[in-house]
Amino acid sequence: MANKYTYTKEKRDPQIQWYPTKQGKRWRVKFAFVVRGKTVHIEKQGFKSFDEARAFKAKAYDNEMENRVTVHKRYTVDDYWRIYADNKVKSGAWRSSTAYAREQGYKAYLKDYWGKVLLKDVTRLEYQNWLSDYVIKHDLAKSTSQHITAMMGGIMSDALVNELITRNPIKKITNSGREPQDLSLTRKQYDQVLDYMRYSPDLNATQRGVIVLAAHALRRSEVAGMKLKYFHGDYVDVLGQLNGYGDYTDVKSVASRRSVPLTKEARDILLEAIARARGIYLLNGRPMTDDDFIFVNDSGGPFYTQYITVLFKKMSRDLEFHIAPHMLRHAFSTFAFGLEGANPRDISNIMGHKNVSMSLYYNLGTDDGKRELIDKLDEDLRSNG
Repeated sequence: MANKYTYTKEKRDPQIQWYPTKQGKRWRVKFAFVVRGKTVHIEKQGFKSFDEARAFKAKAYDNEMENRVTVHKRYTVDDYWRIYADNKVKSGAWRSSTAYAREQGYKAYLKDYWGKVLLKDVTRLEYQNWLSDYVIKHDLAKSTSQHITAMMGGIMSDALVNELITRNPIKKITNSGREPQDLSLTRKQYDQVLDYMRYSPDLNATQRGVIVLAAHALRRSEVAGMKLKYFHGDYVDVLGQLNGYGDYTDVKSVASRRSVPLTKEARDILLEAIARARGIYLLNGRPMTDDDFIFVNDSGGPFYTQYITVLFKKMSRDLEFHIAPHMLRHAFSTFAFGLEGANPRDISNIMGHKNVSMSLYYNLGTDDGKRELIDKLDEDLRSNG
C-alpha cells in the first residue's frame, strides 16, 4: 500500500524529512548505515519537531552500534571456532576429513581451557604461560606445540580480519616441547624389518604387501589407496591416496603422481596380497574389480591408514625398536643415495618429491634410470642381507 504522505527532505539533514498532516507538520527519520559488512535500516516518523527527530536519529545510531559491538564482544573462543570452521568448510578450504581432524584437534587441546574465554580477553601472556605448562604436563613434542599455536593463531587471525578484536595476541609465541623422534634406521635394523616382512608367521599377505610398498618409499596414505588397476607386475602407479576418514583423493602434489618400479620379491608379495583380496571380496559377495583396493580387511573394507599404524606398532614391539612407515621412506632415501652411480633425480622421482636440491632441479632422470636404481638397490640389499 502506497504511503499517503508526501515527504520533503530537510536541508539541514536529508536523512530527516518533513510531511504535512491534519494535526500539523510532522517529521520522519529514514536512513541506513553499514556495520561490519551488514546494512542496518532505521525508519520512524511522527516526530513533532526537527530537533526531536534529530535526537532520535543520533540515539538510534548510537544504540545500534553499541548493541552490535556488545554482541561481538561476547563471542567466546568456542563461538568463533564454530564460525571459523564452518566458513572453512563452506569455502572449500577444508575437506570433510580435514574438518573432522581439525575439530578433534580443537577439542583435544584448546576447548577445555579456552572454549569459554571471550575473544577480547585472550592475551599473549596468558596463552604463552598456558602453552608452556600444557606442553610439560602432557610431555608433548615441539611439533605438537607448534600445531596448537597454529590452530589458535588461525582463529584469532580470522577474528582480527572480521574486526572482532583489535589485534592478534597469538604472535611471536615460543613453542617448546620434545624434539622430533629420530627417524633414522641402521642398516641392520632395515634388514630386520625386511626379514620380519618375509618370515614372520604373524603376518598375512595383506600385511606383507603393505610393508613392501612402504619399503618402496610410498607414503602411508598412498599404500592404503593402492588399487588393482595401479599394479602392473614390475611397477605400480601412485595416483591416489586414502586417508583414515575414508576419503579417497588425488595424491598430495603433481610430483607425487608417479610410477614406482618393483623388485621381483615385491611383485610376488603383491600378487599374494591381490589373491587374498580376491578371496575376501568373493566371501563378501562380489568379485574384485580393477577399481578395488588391494589391501582390505576381512570384511572387505579398505585397510585404512590407522590399520597400517597398528601394524607398524606391532612390528615395533616384536623387533624391539621403533619403526613407522615414514621411517622406511627415510631409509630408502638414505640407502639409495649411497649407491654408486645412483641418479639423485631418479631417487626423487621414486619418492614423489619435486626437488632433490636447487642444484639438481633440472635433472629430470629417466624411467630406465628408476628401473636400474631399483634393481641395484635390490641386489645390494640381498648381497648384504
